[in-house]
Order: sequence, then structure tokens, then C-alpha cells
Amino acid sequence: MPSLGAFVSSVCLMLLAFSTSEATTESKVVKAKPTMAETNLLYEALGDLSVYSPDIDTFMCGKVVSSVKKRTSSSGITKYKFSVYGCVVGDEYVGRCLDYPYVLFGNFDVFITSDTKTDSLAVTSVKLRPDRVTQ
Repeated sequence: MPSLGAFVSSVCLMLLAFSTSEATTESKVVKAKPTMAETNLLYEALGDLSVYSPDIDTFMCGKVVSSVKKRTSSSGITKYKFSVYGCVVGDEYVGRCLDYPYVLFGNFDVFITSDTKTDSLAVTSVKLRPDRVTQ
């Protein structure tokens, strides 16, 4: 009959193996300077009002993409948080800023979800950071 110590060691090893396998299926948050592909994804989503969440009431055009954080799940869904310097605009001017004298500039957090299985994008939130507004 195995000793109690051997049994406890076996159980601990099984739990460690299980927790390690669970950790590898979890997604990691990665913050980096955005690639050209990520920047294009942002502007593609921002410019298409049909992919906006219905509760979004702040519309913007982007000038400079400062950073991106992304989290990819094992199910093929990637969630992005873009930090974008841009302008508050009407919904007819969303996307990339044109050469136009805009009134309200600021830093925005733009949240986008991308699903590789359905090849779809969704803009889930656009928030102007109130501490970073200029006129």
C-alpha cells in the first residue's frame, strides 16, 4: 500500500499538470505598437457603421494609432483595445480623419472584436478620455 506522502505527491502533480494545461488555453493580453494590419483593421471597423454596437453614441475619426492591446482566445476571437488620437465627428465622418479643420481633438479608447471563424468585426465601444481633450 502506498504511503500517504506518495499519494499526496501524486495528487499535487496531477493538479499542477491540470492547472498548467488550463493556463495554456487562456488568452494573454499583449500590448504593443500596432502593426499595419492592426491599423488597417481599426480603420476598416471604424469606417463601417454597420459593425458598431447600437449603444455607441461617440463617433470619431482617427489620426494616430498610439498603441494596441489584444487578447486572442482559443475559439478564434480576438479582442482589441486601441488607443487612438483623433477627433469627435458626426457619424458621416467616421474612420480615418480627412484634411478638415476639426473642433474637438482627444485620445480615444476603441474596443473592437474580430472573429476569424466568421470573418467579422464589431466595434463594441468608443470612449473619449476626458483628461485628454483639446480644442
